[in-house]
Amino acid sequence: MDSLLAGLDGRSKQILAVLVHSHSPVTCSSLAGELDVSEKTVRRDLAALKKWAARHSMELVIKPRFGVQIVTKGNRQRLIKELSSCGPLPARAKSRIPEILWLLLFADSALSQKSIASAFNISVNTLRKDMVTVRQWLESRGIRLVSMDRGQVKADCTEWARRLALCELTHVTWTDEFESVKDVVERTVQETQSRVDLDISGSSYYSVIAYLSIALMRIRQGKLIEPKGTSWVDQLVDVEALSSVVKTLEAKLRLSIPETEVTAACAYVMTVSPKNMPDSERQALGAESVADRKDRPKDAGITLDGRGLAEIIAVLVGNAMGMDLLSDETLLTDLGSHLNLALSRIRAGASTYNPFKADLRRMYPRLYSHTEMAFRRVKYLTGVPFSDDEVAYAVMYLGTVLERYLRKSVSCIIVCASGMGVAKFLSEKLMSAFPAIHVKRLVPLSQLRAALADSDVNLVISPVKIPPVPGVQKNVLVVDPMLPAEARALIADELAREGLDSDTRTYEASRQVSGVTVSFRTLSQAKQICDCVSKKMGLKLDPLVAKAIGIHLEFARRRLLRGQVLSQPVAEFRAHYPELFAEVKRVLETVRPFPCESIPDEEVVPIAVYFVGS
Repeated sequence: MDSLLAGLDGRSKQILAVLVHSHSPVTCSSLAGELDVSEKTVRRDLAALKKWAARHSMELVIKPRFGVQIVTKGNRQRLIKELSSCGPLPARAKSRIPEILWLLLFADSALSQKSIASAFNISVNTLRKDMVTVRQWLESRGIRLVSMDRGQVKADCTEWARRLALCELTHVTWTDEFESVKDVVERTVQETQSRVDLDISGSSYYSVIAYLSIALMRIRQGKLIEPKGTSWVDQLVDVEALSSVVKTLEAKLRLSIPETEVTAACAYVMTVSPKNMPDSERQALGAESVADRKDRPKDAGITLDGRGLAEIIAVLVGNAMGMDLLSDETLLTDLGSHLNLALSRIRAGASTYNPFKADLRRMYPRLYSHTEMAFRRVKYLTGVPFSDDEVAYAVMYLGTVLERYLRKSVSCIIVCASGMGVAKFLSEKLMSAFPAIHVKRLVPLSQLRAALADSDVNLVISPVKIPPVPGVQKNVLVVDPMLPAEARALIADELAREGLDSDTRTYEASRQVSGVTVSFRTLSQAKQICDCVSKKMGLKLDPLVAKAIGIHLEFARRRLLRGQVLSQPVAEFRAHYPELFAEVKRVLETVRPFPCESIPDEEVVPIAVYFVGS
């Protein structure tokens, strides 16, 4: 039997792998992010895949603002099997570049570009493009990438700079050797913490574990360090405790570790926890001094605590997603507490790692994108740069709320009364046409009663009429597998009875909350607010801002009608943006979008934030 994948290039196979493993549509922007290419490239590849699918009696469904889905018509398992056995697909640049950096930084000698390209299953030309990013990354950390004869390259730097760079890379990539050494180090640290006063916790815990693991791997290679400029190390109270950790590791790994390495490890602990350093040393590491933080000028950004940041993010993400996040006190409290910790980490110069970042981006592409945009605006407002990992943690909190919004979906069982092939075909057609439907199982008629006892389902669907099943009370819908108009109408009626719209998204990657209904009057008021404020302040707004503000006005009106007043950083915002705050409030009092005599200041901030940085 000929391979279904014959004639497809690596990227087309990657797109196909994403689509085959997703039971609901995937947007072009999600595919572009997954493959690290432009949306234009994805659309070009999809056009070729559409022709490929037609040749193999499959269908590639592409709907604007809805997404892409492949209807395999019984070929799903075969496709999955062939994709898993076709060899390693080229890694995306974002995941490949950290691995190239790791290889270069651990290499004892120069490496040929040809050998690097071969190791990653890419062409030398592709590697040359990657090396531009590699060079920039290294140079920003004080490391030179030296080009040598015969296309060889080498990372040139001090051992200290090399280790710091490798520690940073452990957040995104590592090797089996690192994993095994890290396990030994972590167990040793935990044992030692119970015996001596070794105080490392939070984000610094992983950083210290990573540094010690990298240091041991380098010592094994015979690469030792001679730390300089660490006169402040003796201020660290954990020197003796850390020495105990190193000595225990020395015995466990049967490795001779010089005293200079203990000093270097202590220096690294200070680096990841600069709160203990003198201001001169903090500034040398690029961290703010205590005086700097007190005297930060206004143009450095508005100062907000975690709760204030959570409220701003709830405004921006909630309005974009059509969710009233500002009414969710649990979210604001939990996200605010997390952001307070994140602010502490950022001020201390420490970092964190979120191992679920890629999964979150894949599961919640729309939410992730809006959260990233919200944090970019937060950076403009506050001057605080949140890392991708911190953004991913915020997505986890927001995703919890999204799950509650999306929880009401219709689950169903399809009866295989005409054979498994027909049931699978009907399943694909149903989930493609009605994303609110989640097909939980395909079951033979003889097992229907047991399946209903084990599963909580809303609908039972069969492609043909079936005889009554003893003990089964649920009505069985008879649906033509080709889904003609009559069948679609029947299913739409059932969804309406369940309180769902027929195009509500389900669990997979392209889920979205059904849009909030905003009246024409509210949208007109939002546009009037945008026009008046932007004209007065000399701003040029994105047309979508009016829609977002319209959604906010709708949510705000509902909150005010039930007597709910927002918690917002009014004083901070008014102090930093007095003219903008006053203008937005003046326009709101003129337009009067709310059913109240005076406009609460708490309702001014969520609207004013859209005009900052425009």
